[in-house]
Amino acid sequence: MRAGLVRRAFPLLLLGAGVASLLASNAAWLGRDHGYVGGDEAAHYVKEVEIAYMISSDVPLTLRQGDRADRVRGWVERHPAARRWVLPPFTGFVNLVRAWRYAFDYPPLVTALAVLPQLFAPADYDRLRLFLSCVFVPVLVLSVYSIGARLGDRWTGFVAGLATVGAPFVTIYSRKLLLDFPLAAMVSAGLASLLATESFSRRRASLAFGVVGGLGLLTKQAYPIFLAAPFFVALVLAFQADEELNRRRDAICAKIEELRGVRFVKPVPVREGSRKDYANLLLENAREVYGEDL
Repeated sequence: MRAGLVRRAFPLLLLGAGVASLLASNAAWLGRDHGYVGGDEAAHYVKEVEIAYMISSDVPLTLRQGDRADRVRGWVERHPAARRWVLPPFTGFVNLVRAWRYAFDYPPLVTALAVLPQLFAPADYDRLRLFLSCVFVPVLVLSVYSIGARLGDRWTGFVAGLATVGAPFVTIYSRKLLLDFPLAAMVSAGLASLLATESFSRRRASLAFGVVGGLGLLTKQAYPIFLAAPFFVALVLAFQADEELNRRRDAICAKIEELRGVRFVKPVPVREGSRKDYANLLLENAREVYGEDL
């Protein structure tokens, strides 16, 4: 059993080695001086540093100016209990709301991830890019592997994942502080989770697809454009499967009613993960009672 498990996991282990080599090359490349940062990368970086400062600030930014701020600050200084118990949660809440409003021109997922390492260490542009690369490169490669394994086999997924690791797009954009690469990773994850639903016949996979879709919407506004067509196809297949199941169930119930000479009460259609096996189970039970000619 252990040998079989290792044999099944072997393509994933090889793919993990490829991902590790890509992340190591990114770390080595980002450790060198490549000149100035401009354009959208600079805008994203400045915003994420400012948001990290807003969240980690000791005094609420909205209370730093004006007479009201002076009165509140004076009251807190005169009451040690308020300084200890009231100010920290109030400060965190106010700064978080202000940071959220400041970052509202883009969906907040990548920005929130970029802020996390800055809360524990000084802001560093190269470290920030490497952190996002370590998050989204495995998501992209594992999603492509899942798609290939579902459409073919494990080695098909391995070849697809290996081609993704060596793709120039992945190598270049995984080193940039842009939303394009996280968007590609989340689109791949959304497509992989959509295929896992099997036209929404599996409840847990469908719930996972909803979670991944929500995270994709929090990544970039263009996310629905890439998943609209596959989602529509899966939805059509789900309705067709329901119609075929209902027709088959009605035919079986009519045959049983004809043989028994009594009215057979039709069950409620099953639309969850067991719906594909329900008609077959009913037919097998009928054959046990009335013979193989049913």
